[in-house]
Amino acid sequence: MGTKDIYSLYVEGSSMEPQYWQGDLVYVHPHKPARSGDAVVVQCRIGEEEIEGTVEATIGLYVRRTGEALIIRKHNPPAEIEIKNEAIISYHKVLTMNELFGI
Repeated sequence: MGTKDIYSLYVEGSSMEPQYWQGDLVYVHPHKPARSGDAVVVQCRIGEEEIEGTVEATIGLYVRRTGEALIIRKHNPPAEIEIKNEAIISYHKVLTMNELFGI
């Protein structure tokens, strides 16, 4: 309550099952820093040109950020995904139930 800029998204697909299921609603905090193991939503540019409407978001577990890329982990199938820094618009922490309820 009272926190600004929190937004929510519905999960699509099965890549994060069983942690997040298709249709789950997640709440995302754009100002809370992500730590290793935290779920994050990564907003990326699609293609070479920055054209309106060419943004895609994906959810995964934050592994690390290097000078070249952000690495996230998926559950289903198990995989580490490398997203190049130049494609990333932003990445934001998905709040846990404890964070949502202030525990």
